[in-house]
Amino acid sequence: MNIIIAGQHIWSKMGYNRCVNNYKKNNYYYCETLEELQATLGNVANIQYIFFTHWSDFVPSDITSKYECVCFHPTALPFGRGGTPLQNLIIRGIYDTKITAFRMTDDIDAGPIYLQVDINIETGTARWIYNKISDIIYNMIHVIIQLNIQPHPQQGEPVYFKRRTPKDSEFEMGDMESFSDIYDFIRMLDASGYPPAYIEIGGYRISFLDPELSDTSVCAYVEIEKI
Repeated sequence: MNIIIAGQHIWSKMGYNRCVNNYKKNNYYYCETLEELQATLGNVANIQYIFFTHWSDFVPSDITSKYECVCFHPTALPFGRGGTPLQNLIIRGIYDTKITAFRMTDDIDAGPIYLQVDINIETGTARWIYNKISDIIYNMIHVIIQLNIQPHPQQGEPVYFKRRTPKDSEFEMGDMESFSDIYDFIRMLDASGYPPAYIEIGGYRISFLDPELSDTSVCAYVEIEKI
């Protein structure tokens, strides 16, 4: 069986290496860009699945209509369709969520669902959570392949998230109601590919990483740079 794993972040690649080692009876190919994916599809026949483990680029319909493209999203779809779902969950104080495996279609995050797995995101930095999600995703991949799970249409009224922008990483202390709010804001942005939480003072940008929460404070690693 020929299977493509498409992922654009380090935690996707780490999970892929574990997947290949654990499930050697299948032929796996890893793609990090749309160009690599298109080249692989041109060179490899009989692709059974394309699994998009952490992917942000638009995938053309000539791929999604021809191949069984399975995408993963860390919300209980149809709740939470849209961009930066992890950050949108945490900033809303939603910590119990699901990883949803669904078939990719032309409509964003709207395809039929294969399965959903519970996950709690109440603690940990975004990079730690993404690694945790990666472990769950690769287990889901194995289940989908082994059981030949067939997707079913999404049920319920969709709720959409707006993709966060780099400017949204700037925070105002006056907007924070508790130390938990500060901790959540810092940790949800602490991963590669996301601008860290920051404030700007007197021509300097102060960025915050690796937060730790206690009853009386939030401690974090600080980087200061000239704007």
